[in-house]
Amino acid sequence: MTYKNFPVYIGHGNRSFTSQFGYHKSHMIYAERANVNYSTASVPNRKLGQPINRDREFAYTADLGCSISFDFLLYPNPREGAGNTVYSFLSDSNEFDQDNAYVRGNNSGSNFFPIKIGGNFYNKCFLTSYNIEISALNAVRCSANFSCYDPPSQKAVKADNFTPFESYSEYMSGNAVVDGASCQISGLYDDFMDSEIIPKVSYSKSYNITPVYNLGNTKPNNFLVDSIEAQMVVESTGLNNLFAYDGIKLQNDIGVNILNHDGERILPEYDGGFDIVVGSGAKVNVEDYGIQGGDVVSSRATIQEILL
Repeated sequence: MTYKNFPVYIGHGNRSFTSQFGYHKSHMIYAERANVNYSTASVPNRKLGQPINRDREFAYTADLGCSISFDFLLYPNPREGAGNTVYSFLSDSNEFDQDNAYVRGNNSGSNFFPIKIGGNFYNKCFLTSYNIEISALNAVRCSANFSCYDPPSQKAVKADNFTPFESYSEYMSGNAVVDGASCQISGLYDDFMDSEIIPKVSYSKSYNITPVYNLGNTKPNNFLVDSIEAQMVVESTGLNNLFAYDGIKLQNDIGVNILNHDGERILPEYDGGFDIVVGSGAKVNVEDYGIQGGDVVSSRATIQEILL
């Protein structure tokens, strides 16, 4: 089995993949890396005054843990017929498609998604975090992390030998991919740093999800979103304002407009286009700068925003 047999698909919100025909080929993510981690909630099973029982060395205190992560590139209109819904899990909206049949968006972390990796189905996957890195002259890279509460068990790792390569190749051109040269910064950065040169911006958002169990059930029957936090790290060649003990409060929204060479944006039907933004009122809570011989000053400002 090789990477060619392990495409990554993400379905519509609050649905499940149930068979090889229960997912949409048009929703393949252009993943560069995929990783699945299984872990048990095991503790040593020790009893006072008793030797270790070799048949029961461990006790299991919770359900199986399963986490999924993958890295991918961004393409506006990645495939004909799919539009931008491929990236809908990144949006905090809870919109529906035109016939009100499919949920689009993560609903601020409340919606779950089905994921197919190779030939294995992972259902009830909640987005726990994502990170977007934008740097000059490089392709914009995104990574996403999910917690899965209905993973396959007691099954082999399977390949998908029916990946329709011919239907994707024409959409994977260099001009279609989003890169840092075509993205645009927005807002006022001058309050805290030199905005003449900003070579790199990274943005991350995290969702803290708590599963709720009923007595007698090993699977959660409900989920609570406890918190949502965002962070943006901006690199520059100097800091305009070294802050005091309480940091710097942003007076305006700042962010980056995510565009490709043709000015196209991902998710235009959601919020007019998916951009990375921290709102006014967010705080610059971390600053650092340094310089090496023969080089220029390199500085970073970390902006933090509490959304829930």
